[in-house]
Amino acid sequence: MKKKICAGLLAAVMLLSGCGGKKDDAPVRKADSDMIIITESYAEEGHYTDSLDNSWTYSYHVPQLTADTEGARAINEAIDQKFGVPVRSALEDMEKALSLGCVSVAWKSYRCDDVLSLVVKAEADWEFTDYAVYLYDAARGVQLTTAELLEKLNMEQETVLNALRRSAAAAFDEQAYIAADEGAAWAQERSWTVGAENVNAETMLYADETGKLMAVLPVGAMAGAAWYYKVLDFMAETEGEALTVTGGDVTLTVDGGQAELRVAGVEEAYTVGGAWSEYTSGVCAPMGEDGCVYIFLVTSGGLVEYINVTDGLAGGTLCLTPLGGIGGVTALETDEEDQTVLAADGEGKIRDLKPLVEAMTAEVPSALVGDWHMLLLHNSVEEDCWIELAEDGTAVWQEGVPDSASCRMLRGSARYLGMTAEGIVMYYELADEADETAVMRGTIAVRCDWDGNGLIQLGGDALLDVSGYVWPERVVG
Repeated sequence: MKKKICAGLLAAVMLLSGCGGKKDDAPVRKADSDMIIITESYAEEGHYTDSLDNSWTYSYHVPQLTADTEGARAINEAIDQKFGVPVRSALEDMEKALSLGCVSVAWKSYRCDDVLSLVVKAEADWEFTDYAVYLYDAARGVQLTTAELLEKLNMEQETVLNALRRSAAAAFDEQAYIAADEGAAWAQERSWTVGAENVNAETMLYADETGKLMAVLPVGAMAGAAWYYKVLDFMAETEGEALTVTGGDVTLTVDGGQAELRVAGVEEAYTVGGAWSEYTSGVCAPMGEDGCVYIFLVTSGGLVEYINVTDGLAGGTLCLTPLGGIGGVTALETDEEDQTVLAADGEGKIRDLKPLVEAMTAEVPSALVGDWHMLLLHNSVEEDCWIELAEDGTAVWQEGVPDSASCRMLRGSARYLGMTAEGIVMYYELADEADETAVMRGTIAVRCDWDGNGLIQLGGDALLDVSGYVWPERVVG
């Protein structure tokens, strides 16, 4: 997660440096209604060259509401702290012939009924763009939260967040297909992009003039900074015929943003997580010497996503994941003789998917690798628990004081299965040292946040006898 911390520091340097300065008179602008007037505390544009002969074209337009209400005053103060401060610093730097950090501040307003959405954007010299969204209820003179905006628009929060995850996944996947050796890193960044730390009730949302909901969201990046802001339309559930993929005893149905799997002879339908793309076709087939059943889907963008059905059912969680090392796919077909699936691209090139699947599961995402410690509650007694997870997936789980009668040691493996809204899904098989015939199989989701990793039990034989996330600490030394 080091890259994300660096990106956050860049934003902080840009938006929190400097103090003091003089505000200039600025023209008054109306925000789509005579009820709300927006003026600018700064309206500065020009060209500047510092003492080192570096040149910039700068443009500073910092908005403020003229309404004399508590909500307007709160918004103006927040805007000044986030955008006015770096502008004052930049103006002072120009007087001293110093280099510029912040080179642009701009804004745009949208009015939907009584709600004013004010979107402010700042750009730094090092190609980082920051955003803020301010929501104002003109009828009541108060600042709105994201949740209050959704309530006024009669939208369910969970429905909106699910749609936003689809939009976020699509924006992330636009970075072109995953290199075969970047599968673990790709999974980690994509999981963070669609996960609960990034997509939640605090996400910056606003409504345009038609009431259409928009979002300003950090989207993970595989190059440059750890993430960049993107303005996203909401990808609603698609209408039309559902996609059905059948093979052997299993049938997958994808309809809009929902996916479920049915197994012959089992009445229950299994929900499949992570179905955030638009899918055009798919196949189901056993793969490899162990005959593990997979379902592969082609997305509208030519990527391939897959479900490990065998491990997913054993671990109690079914989920999709993008497949690394391939793109531009137009068709899939099974190769029964070699127990694999082949993919064809627009140029007729054929690729074997089996080695690509093996590459996706060969490494554990780097944020998960290491030694970890946490406290777990068993039978109302708090016990120490240690986890060791190697890059190749070798895993050790230890509960209780080492060498004591109550100590339980499990050894085995954990491998990447896919992702859901809860995080990166890991499937584990762990045998008890005291009885190697006692094998635990299950799934845990790992939520990779800036300040640590949260674990939550999803299904199968439970290692975490708690509800919600637990947050282990990395053991150093």
